[in-house]
Amino acid sequence: MAALETALASQVQRYLDANVYDNARFLAERLVAHRPSESNALVLATCYYRNGQAARAAAVLSGATRPENRYLLACCCFQLGRLVEAESALLGGEDHHIDDEEAIRNVPKGAAGLYLLGKVCRRGNRKQQAVACFVKSLEIDPCLWVAYEQLCELGANLEASRFFGAANCFNGTAGRADKEFQYRIEGHGEDVKPVRRFDDKEGGSQHNIENRPTDATTFAATELRPRIHLRTPQSTVASTARSSRPLAHKTPNRSRNVHTTVVMKDTHVGKGIKIPARQRKSRRRPLTDTDDKLRARLPFSAGKLDDSPLNPPTSALGTPTSLLPARYVSHDKALADADSSHSEAQTPSYQVDGRLALQRLLHSFGSIYQKISMYLCREGLEMLEQLPASQYASGWAQQQIGRAHFEMADYVRAQEVFCALHRAEPHRMEGLDLYSTTLWHLKKDVELSYVAQRATDFDKLSCEAWCAAGNCFSLQKEHDVALTFFQRAIQLDPSFTYAYTLSGHEYVANEDFEKAVNCYRHAIRTDPRHYNAWYGLGTIYFRQEKFEFAEYHFKRALEINPRSSLLHCFLGMVLHAMHRHEEALATFAIAAELQPLNPQARFQRANVLSTLQRYGEALDELRVLRDFAPREPSVHFMMGKVAKKLGRIEEAMKYFTLALHFHPKDNNQIKAAMDRINELDEDGDGDDEDDDDDRT
Repeated sequence: MAALETALASQVQRYLDANVYDNARFLAERLVAHRPSESNALVLATCYYRNGQAARAAAVLSGATRPENRYLLACCCFQLGRLVEAESALLGGEDHHIDDEEAIRNVPKGAAGLYLLGKVCRRGNRKQQAVACFVKSLEIDPCLWVAYEQLCELGANLEASRFFGAANCFNGTAGRADKEFQYRIEGHGEDVKPVRRFDDKEGGSQHNIENRPTDATTFAATELRPRIHLRTPQSTVASTARSSRPLAHKTPNRSRNVHTTVVMKDTHVGKGIKIPARQRKSRRRPLTDTDDKLRARLPFSAGKLDDSPLNPPTSALGTPTSLLPARYVSHDKALADADSSHSEAQTPSYQVDGRLALQRLLHSFGSIYQKISMYLCREGLEMLEQLPASQYASGWAQQQIGRAHFEMADYVRAQEVFCALHRAEPHRMEGLDLYSTTLWHLKKDVELSYVAQRATDFDKLSCEAWCAAGNCFSLQKEHDVALTFFQRAIQLDPSFTYAYTLSGHEYVANEDFEKAVNCYRHAIRTDPRHYNAWYGLGTIYFRQEKFEFAEYHFKRALEINPRSSLLHCFLGMVLHAMHRHEEALATFAIAAELQPLNPQARFQRANVLSTLQRYGEALDELRVLRDFAPREPSVHFMMGKVAKKLGRIEEAMKYFTLALHFHPKDNNQIKAAMDRINELDEDGDGDDEDDDDDRT
């Protein structure tokens, strides 16, 4: 009978290796019927799991005690969203807890088990415990890259050198071997020598995060009665020579007005597809005169604070390993130290060289991912350009380049990178949501339609593909259809935060604020660091004149992303509406310091100065702004009002006439101001009171 059991097990494995899961499952069922045992149950559950039947696999493994069975049971439960059961399976029972030393010691599969436990904690919004698990998994197995990705996404500012050693492959140079990086790669990554630990400092920063605030909101939020929509316009001044639209809330493409000049080379990815080559920096004025880039969506993720004067330091997530028993860490160190000398003595030199090369590669990619996750996009791009040519041309690196340009609102360059990437790797779904949003920014409806159709045809189970389809219909202002596709993305992956935010934007476009609030709150529950949702809530409350709530939510967004000039602008607008004018001026000053060419900051500052009857300073600000947007009616209209306050009637009439010329539609307010050009405002400040009424 033992011979039959051996033969069945061997054949099951053979068909699993050949991906003939149905036959493997049939034989595994015969195996369990022949001799029920936990080891045979694992074979059957593996067949179910690989065949996409996680629920059946979990049922077979119910009550498992063997480590291998518990690990697969936890995988099934996590996939099914049964987080409590997944944690119980990993820890060995409901009576064990994550702070239990023995339970942590007995987590199956070593680093892989701790990584899964960290994902369970993260899904349950237990950030500190998640960070502790990811850190421990990396200390056991430094090759577990996905654990470091999770740390970066959680905002844990841990340097890559802590886990991957000090050497990197930037500039093609190889550092010396880090003796403390020696380890054995064995199955689940156990028996290792821990990497050198560095002091953890919450010194990360983020900047150049362009958001998705208003759609057709005029630059003068208090003029010509604009309406705020949750779309972020292109961050350059888009209403100039050929535009008759009101100037939308915009910020410059790059902080400090540093732009990149695209240089094309014959760098190839995949089947000879050329990708945009590395860049050289040049200084020039931001792009102007483009109606194509009027709006933009908030990016889907946010970074940590930095310790610059503009970003006061915040408390860390806690000592990463503090939630794991200290004796467990010491035990691993003892095992590793006892084994290190023997390992080093017997390891062939070519294996050591391979490990060191892998160490340098992981350190380089870890540093890049950390910078981009913290939205230090310029630094991340500089690191990417120093990678070896083969790695620079890889799909992952090109995706990070596209993401970095997207976060800096350089949508033209982002489109070039994403387009080349998806031509070379049409199977890559990662980053497709950003690519489609980039095309949405640029109003390239034909390209967006093609990308969405191709993606949904290729993979109907991809959240990114359905987000691309939703963006396509959103651009056509078919918001209900777009919502259907975003909801499909949520159905496929309830943890896909960006889909909730995009749904909220569509509900705002339909002026269904109650459902929009629910979507933003879902996004925050899924990822509390998703500042886009905090911003969305703040904008809704701002429109509803619930200024205290708006202030709270904008400040929460700024705690996550203090480098956003546009978020500072909206906070300043809220403070102005609450008649806290000096605080508003200080906030606009920060916005201008973050992005000196941010026209929104200048306009709102001029608005506050006018309210304070500092008309000369207000007119100076508006004149500077006019140079950036000479055809913007809102700027000319406000200049006319300020000139009238100063008693310059002819000059005011000239500005009103220009405003009427650039804004021939819906011009009743301009005509009314021209008809009353010789009338004095009541109390000398009547217009400013009207401005407060129009600000929302």
